Amino acid sequence: GQPLILWNQRWEYDKNPDLFFETLFKLAEEGLDFEAAICGEAFGKRPLIFEQAAAQLKNRIIHMGFAEQDQYERLLWQADIVVSTALHEFFGISIVEAIGCHTKPILPNRLSYPEILGTHEEKSSFFYHTDEELYQRLKEAIQEVSTSEPRRNEESISVERYQWDKIAPKYDSLFTSLQN
Repeated sequence: GQPLILWNQRWEYDKNPDLFFETLFKLAEEGLDFEAAICGEAFGKRPLIFEQAAAQLKNRIIHMGFAEQDQYERLLWQADIVVSTALHEFFGISIVEAIGCHTKPILPNRLSYPEILGTHEEKSSFFYHTDEELYQRLKEAIQEVSTSEPRRNEESISVERYQWDKIAPKYDSLFTSLQN
């Protein structure tokens, strides 16, 4: 089917949903084929752009709102592309989850993201600096997904170090050393 774009952030202003949706509106106006899964929830006043997006992208949105764990996991594995437009981010666990499920990330070249993925030259297609670069990276990713076979991406390897089976022994060792 069509490439599935995932946005799995809190529905708050610091995640910059306006930029994300304005980019999707522009891609839709150009006639690019894609679907979107908008996961997350609001913990206060919800930005108005979500209502506009629900109306303007209604035929493209396969999920909008909070997703229970099993549904969220299915969406993570279905997604082809994950996008962050965050202005503020401490770590980015939702992005790491999506990358671990083999989605292609499109991320701002700031915050914690370069540290998580690294900044090697081959990673340059994941990062953007400007709104126009976000648009171009996402457009290219949609076109790439539309014309290629599904594959395990190399980005998922870069986040394997955050899996519980890798981290738990480190925590066990640390807690044991604190007891001594």
